[in-house]
Amino acid sequence: MRQMQIPCLYHELAYLWPRLSPPQDYAREAKAISDILAAKLSRSPAGRKPRILELGGGGGHTLCHLADRYDATNVDLSPAMLNQSRKLNPSITHEIGDMRQIRLGHTFDAVLAHDAIDYMGCPADLQAALATAAAHLHDNGVLVVAPTYLHETFINYQTEYDHYADEDMQLTYVSCVHRPGQQTDMFELAMLLLIRQNGQLRIVEDRHICGLFSNKTWLELLDTTGFDVDRSDAWNDATPWHAFVAVKRP
Repeated sequence: MRQMQIPCLYHELAYLWPRLSPPQDYAREAKAISDILAAKLSRSPAGRKPRILELGGGGGHTLCHLADRYDATNVDLSPAMLNQSRKLNPSITHEIGDMRQIRLGHTFDAVLAHDAIDYMGCPADLQAALATAAAHLHDNGVLVVAPTYLHETFINYQTEYDHYADEDMQLTYVSCVHRPGQQTDMFELAMLLLIRQNGQLRIVEDRHICGLFSNKTWLELLDTTGFDVDRSDAWNDATPWHAFVAVKRP
């Protein structure tokens, strides 16, 4: 198991996250998750909200749309990102930990994982993260996981650009994903951040190494870790994200 490195964006630059990826941009994603959970979860005992765990929840931008309906816990490897989430989501529980290893000692009705699952750089890491999800679900609990890409949906050299400006800061973001060399089971997300504050321009290059797995590999690893897959399809028409919805076998 390789040691996870926290990219600059999730460490010393975590304060930029609400500007680069505002919480309101997650409303559609959160609605999709809530609809899935409403359809899949049995009724909770009276007086208790369903309990959900997000692995790699980062700044809590998805959970901020769910915290009023669910008893939520955010696990992330980055203390800086969890600090951002605490400001946004003071009512939810926050735990620092590696999604491949953490064990909280109790179970949930559902486990969520979104693009943080991309950082599982090899099948063994992905299997470990799915085993963590299984360990935190009671029998028939629901897993919703949505990687940015599958091997089948990856778009080499896909590039994105965004810009943010207010009276204190101008921020420009450029990113590109590519498969280095002949690699087929990984991709690199290269970011360039141009941050202008107090008349000074700072330019930061940030590289993220991510895993890239086929639909077949995902299905096999979900089965190996004790899940029956209920859904495996595109998250929505506007993104390449692929949703796996699975139920933990008794």
